Amino acid sequence: MKVVKVNIDDHQEHAARFRVMSIPAMLLFKDGQPVDRLDGAHPKRNIVDRLECHLG
Repeated sequence: MKVVKVNIDDHQEHAARFRVMSIPAMLLFKDGQPVDRLDGAHPKRNIVDRLECHLG
């Protein structure tokens, strides 16, 4: 797993490409393609559950 943080003020092209409308936004990619996303603030347990779902 690789975790990357992108400042969308500095990289507005990425925000537009992936339709990021609110912060925070977490996009999960597999083989270079987005497979899931979480928009807005979420409890840690929700984030962990979502990540574990995609890790196998």
